[in-house]
Amino acid sequence: AGFVHVKAKTQDQMSVTLWCREQEETVKPEELIFAGEQEYRGFYMHSAGNIRVSVKNNSDQAAELTVSLIKTHYPVFQEQLLLLNFY
Repeated sequence: AGFVHVKAKTQDQMSVTLWCREQEETVKPEELIFAGEQEYRGFYMHSAGNIRVSVKNNSDQAAELTVSLIKTHYPVFQEQLLLLNFY
């Protein structure tokens, strides 16, 4: 379980949708919009057997997105990173 942490760097607007769930759960996604260089730390603790990410980059320029999960069990607040680049 943990909290979602997202970093984005984009020239225009980027829409990000995240689903954090266990294998068989149906969950409501978190929908985020970034412009420029921004960060988001989720307010909800998720049980995360898997994380699905959908991204729409509205720029002709490359965008950068880092999605991580801040764990809430031992060791506390260690991040696991997933780096995604969009062209």
